[in-house]
Amino acid sequence: MRALSDVLTLDAWRDICETAINAARDGDAKAREWVARYALGVSPTTIHALAVMEAHDLQPIDLVEAEAARAERQAQQERRAAARAAAKAAQVVDARANLGPPGPLQPANTVVDHHQTRQDGPRRVLPPRSDRGQG
Repeated sequence: MRALSDVLTLDAWRDICETAINAARDGDAKAREWVARYALGVSPTTIHALAVMEAHDLQPIDLVEAEAARAERQAQQERRAAARAAAKAAQVVDARANLGPPGPLQPANTVVDHHQTRQDGPRRVLPPRSDRGQG
């Protein structure tokens, strides 16, 4: 880098730029492309954006600041949404932790008689049909 800075002085750079600008004016497409990219950047401001800036007496830095503020607001909203989701997940985990161990399992061959279940009491569990008695 130091070797380049020794050779590429401000005067040398000025000569390069003037040569490229003159070549662009004379129709050199590569020179036009280089000058445009150097002067306007990789993604230049659109004509519409320039018109809006002029209509509202804005400078490009105003647009950058507005975009930064919008991005910050969006980031805050996303952080709040993530915090709400984390709080909800913590509530679910706490609720599951407070359930305690599961109760005893019913044997696979038992039948719960839903017709004789009372609203205020436990369900009556009937033995399998073969054990209910014949008759």
